[in-house]
This record gives sequence, C-alpha cells and structure tokens, in this order.
Amino acid sequence: MAALLYLIPLVAGVLVAVLKLDFAVSMTDSLETWLHQKRMNNGVRQGFIRRWFLRPFFWGGSQVMRLTEGINNEYIQSGTRIVLFSIFMLVAAMVAYVAAIFIAVLIGVVIVLWIVFAVLGASDGASKPVPQNPFKGRGRYKNKNVYIDEKGVMRDAESMYPFEVARVSNDGNVTESGSIFGPDGVINGRGDIKDAPILGDKIGHINPD
Repeated sequence: MAALLYLIPLVAGVLVAVLKLDFAVSMTDSLETWLHQKRMNNGVRQGFIRRWFLRPFFWGGSQVMRLTEGINNEYIQSGTRIVLFSIFMLVAAMVAYVAAIFIAVLIGVVIVLWIVFAVLGASDGASKPVPQNPFKGRGRYKNKNVYIDEKGVMRDAESMYPFEVARVSNDGNVTESGSIFGPDGVINGRGDIKDAPILGDKIGHINPD
C-alpha cells in the first residue's frame, strides 16, 4: 500500500513529461506562485500553528519548486515537480500524523496526572483534620468581650459583625490586627492574657472551651 502511494505520483509525472500536458504545466506554475505567496504571508504573522506547521510546510514546498527551476523542458520540469511535491506531501502528512499522536498522548498524560494529584490532594485534606487552636474560647481583652475561634482568630463579641481584633498562635502569642511590632500579649496556662511574658500586666482573660 505504501509503495502504491509513491508509485502513483511517479506514473503521473512520467505521463506529464511524455504526453506534454499543458494543463499540468499551468497547474504546477500556479502551485509555485501559491506556495510563494503563502510562505511570504505566514512569514510575517505569529502563532503556534504558523510557526511549527505552516511555515515549515510552505518552506518545504517552495524548496521543491526551487530545486526544479534548472530543468529547461517545461514538461519534464512539471512532471518532476508533481513527483517531488507529492512525495513531500506524503512525508508532511506522516509527520503531522505523528505530531498529532504525540500531542494527544501528552495532553492525556497531563490530564491523568492532574486527576491523580487532585484525588491525592483531596484525600490528604480529608484525612488530616484541621488542628484547633488550644485557646479557643470566650473572655475579655482590653475591656472588650471577645472570643477566639478554632483558627485562633480573636473577634469582638459585642459587635453585630464581629470584626477581627487579634490573632492568637498555638503557643499563646496575641498579635493585634495591624500590629507591626507584635506580639502584643501572651496567654498563659491559666488563660490570663498579659502584655509581657514575665511580670507583665494582666490585660485580659480567656475561658477555653
């Protein structure tokens, strides 16, 4: 089958040269002009398909025409061009076929990897419980009623929209929202909030849940 694909253009080229078919000469001349115009047009435009597919195709086709310019007999030249351009087309089609398979496989691998990592990430997230802040509870801080949620966010308990007052780390450091030099306090084991770890003044107290 493959040999037949190469044999048909060869027979056609020989018939053009032997029978001196004028329409074949006109056809190959028009093909040369078309290839040249397309090569020039795609040479100034950008794009993935133009760069990796169209430009090489039109360049290769133009080279076929250039290689046969030295043949003086227009019928032999036309027949030779038919043979060479047909072979070039067959090779280009095989290259495009292989490239399409490669791209399809690559996309498939990327999709499979994305699904695998997404599933693994979801299972890891489901199996690892979010650690709860040990100081979660309610109390007072600087004369305000506050509560600390499971994420360690201290919020104003008196406001209709409880805004963030401070952040409490798992080791008890209290850093007020907008503070640059924090921490601004520390919670000890009894739930007392002091403005310094040692000999600090009591500025609040939290009753852990």
